[in-house]
Amino acid sequence: MSTKMEKAAAVIGRQPDVVEKLDSLMNCPNDRAYIVCSFLDCIHNVKGECTIFTVLDPISRAEDQQCSKYIRAM
Repeated sequence: MSTKMEKAAAVIGRQPDVVEKLDSLMNCPNDRAYIVCSFLDCIHNVKGECTIFTVLDPISRAEDQQCSKYIRAM
């Protein structure tokens, strides 16, 4: 993980509203959360945008099967 990504994850992890939302969504031990960020680098500044994707209760499936449904939760 890059230094920028580590810093972004640390800042996001300290936001109480984000932590509370993930806590309320993720109840199953198999639940996963992924963070995806894009950064705009400048000599004196770094700006970026991050999105957190959650996979709730993923089912074990064979490689050739497709997901049966997707649910958008906000």
